[in-house]
Amino acid sequence: DESTQTPPASPAQVLPPPLDASSRELVANAKECADSLLVIVNDILDYSKVEAGRLQFENRPFDVVRCLEGAVSLLVLEAARKSISLTYSIRRDTPTAALGDVGRVRQVLVNLLSNAVKFTPPAPQPAPVGGT
Repeated sequence: DESTQTPPASPAQVLPPPLDASSRELVANAKECADSLLVIVNDILDYSKVEAGRLQFENRPFDVVRCLEGAVSLLVLEAARKSISLTYSIRRDTPTAALGDVGRVRQVLVNLLSNAVKFTPPAPQPAPVGGT
């Protein structure tokens, strides 16, 4: 007799149901952040493999748009704090599926976007003008 169970660390067990759309988005973003952190931790642990020349890359199909959206979503709040609009566009002829290591691709995208946000000066805020 098989039953479907939620893994112990699932966000569904942390927050009470039902969740509104905004809360679901926050939980999904938290999961994306946790997944990205796990990738970083794994990369640190893999450092010895790099030095030994034994680092292997996954070669699996992944959704290019979803990978990009996930990377952007991790930095949208940080960009907003600096009044920076973090947007992206994808050409129509861009393939939506790719073969490779989605974790490594996402890590590179997050690093590039993080540096872009970090080194972009805050957007100027309009100064209120008025008389009393």
